[in-house]
Formats: sequence, structure tokens, C-alpha cells
Amino acid sequence: MSRKLLFLILFSFLFIVPNIYSQDVITLRKIKTGVYLNAPFVMIDSTGYYSGMAIDLWELLGNEMGFVPEYIEYPSWHELIEDVISGEIDAAVSNISVTYERAQQVKFSFPWFDSGLRIMVKTSGEGSIWNELRRNGHLQAYAWILILIVLLTIILTIVHRWHDPQFPRNWLEGFAESLYRLILAIKTGVINNKNYNWIGKILAVTWMLTGVGLVAYVTSSITSSMTTVALTHDIHSLSDLPGKQVGVLSETVAQDYLQSRGISTIGYANMHELTDALINGEIDAVVEDAPVIEYWVYTNPQYKMKVVGDIFHADKYAFAANKRYGEQMDSLSVKLIKLFDLEKVSSLKTNYFGNIHN
Repeated sequence: MSRKLLFLILFSFLFIVPNIYSQDVITLRKIKTGVYLNAPFVMIDSTGYYSGMAIDLWELLGNEMGFVPEYIEYPSWHELIEDVISGEIDAAVSNISVTYERAQQVKFSFPWFDSGLRIMVKTSGEGSIWNELRRNGHLQAYAWILILIVLLTIILTIVHRWHDPQFPRNWLEGFAESLYRLILAIKTGVINNKNYNWIGKILAVTWMLTGVGLVAYVTSSITSSMTTVALTHDIHSLSDLPGKQVGVLSETVAQDYLQSRGISTIGYANMHELTDALINGEIDAVVEDAPVIEYWVYTNPQYKMKVVGDIFHADKYAFAANKRYGEQMDSLSVKLIKLFDLEKVSSLKTNYFGNIHN
């Protein structure tokens, strides 16, 4: 009797153990997961290690459901979504906005983050008249004008010392007198020197007319810069954007939404390019997902930017998968709701945002 029992135990062990092992192999299968870098949801360090709120949440779900992500980085939203649709990858992980158009092509999980759009502009320091003059090259032009005036003053001083016996002999006094006469000619249009011959008078008239043009240029450049700064600082909400150059990440919800409202947009590949364009004056404002630009401004104080206005065009983030994984995504959504109940999601949000995004 004991031999039969022992035989049955050994027989069962031979069949059950391999079966358990094979189930583990199937359960812990690798999932080809496409990612798009967008801090603080998806980030990568110098060693190639991925982190971020979306990554951490996806890996928590992997532990719950028994899969291991195999990350594949994408350079644009468009390529990421297209490869999910085609089945080139199994799922997409980042701050992916749920839209009607996308929902027709991919299977979304339960939404795990409430978002929307906000506006980022330069702070007053970066938008000063001085910086606007420098950006447009006016300061360089002013420097050349100053050099021209100094050279003409020196030449005029030499000529006066040569031909006018009553002209001050001291170089400093002579320079000051010549500079005074140059500026006076521009201001009054009067050439107050009877010792000029016909060549001198022609040159003096030429300088007078040139000087009027230079004064007009300086005045208009300062006025236009003041106007530009004033207009830039008038951006406080969505209603202020029409007529402005607005930067967005290419092929995003922000770009689609603004274009649907007739607002001109310029697409950029990443936040670094967007920020450079804003600082350099190529665009007047940036519109992007609220948590993204709030985190960006908070972690990059050297750029001197700020977020203005309220959130508009509210949306939600979710994970996306190829349509063939419909049942699996439903199961994943149930696990995701469980993580909400356990406050795992709110804990991740606090870890990455603190009090930045409420």
C-alpha cells in the first residue's frame, strides 16, 4: 500500500511541477512596450534605466499580472501610436491622452491621471526691453552707431584744430565741442560754423540727414521692442493666444486642439527645443499638458519661465495596447482600480509631483 502511494506521489510530481513551471514562463512573458520620453512620466538616465510615474505604475501592474516590460523608445507620439495600432509593439506607456480618434484604433486602460492644457511664457526678466533689443540685433546696431559717432567726432576735432584757430587746443575740450556740434546738427538742422568750405558743408548736410535717419531708427526700434514685450506679457489665458506664435510638441492633443480653434502653432520634437524657441523669441508661448510644463518649470529654474492661466481642455491619461489585447487590458484595468484603492497611484503622484500639480 505504501509503495502504491509513493508511486502516485512521484507520478503526480513529474506532471504537476513541469506544468507549474510552464505556467510561470507563460505568465511572466515579455511585453514589447513602447515609450515616449516626457518627464516626469517617462525618463531615462545615463545607464539606460527608465523611470517616471508611468513607468513605475506599469511595472506595478506587471507585478500584479505577471509580465515583464521590454522597453522600446520612440522619438515621436505619432510613431509610438502607429506601432501600437499596427501591432509592431504590444503596448504604449507615457502620458497618453485618451481621445475619441485613438480609442477607435487602440485599446485603452482605465484612466490613471487627470490632466489638461496650460500655457507657459517667459518671466518678466526674460521679456525685458533690453533682452528684446538684444534678441533682434538692435544693441549691436547701436554699438556700430556709437563707434561711427566717435570716429566722426575725432575726425571733426582734427579738422577743426587744423582750420579753426579759435577751436579749443585741448583734445578733451575739442572732442566735447565736436561731439556737441554733431548732435546739434541732428537736433536743430543748423550747421553753426562759417569756416566750413563747400566740401565741409556738403559733408555736414550729409551727416545731418544721416543723423535724422539714425534717430528715427533708434526711436522705432525701442518703440517696437516695448510693444513686443507688452504684447507678450498680455498672455494670461487661452483667449490671449489668437494672433500669437504658439509652440507645441508635434502631433499632440495640444496641437490638434489649438489648430481646431484657428490658433497658429509651431511643432517641436521635445521640451528642450520648445524652451529654446520660447527664450529666443521664436514663439510667444508654449501650450502643453499641465503636469508636464508644471514639472518642467519647477525642475528647470534656470530658464526663467512661468505657467499662467487655468487648465483648459481637460483630458485623461491611460495606457494603450493593440486591439487584440482587449481582454488583457480589461483585466489590467481591474488591477489598476485595485492600485487606486490601495492608494498606490496617489503615492506615485506624490513622489513625482509633491505639491506641484494639484
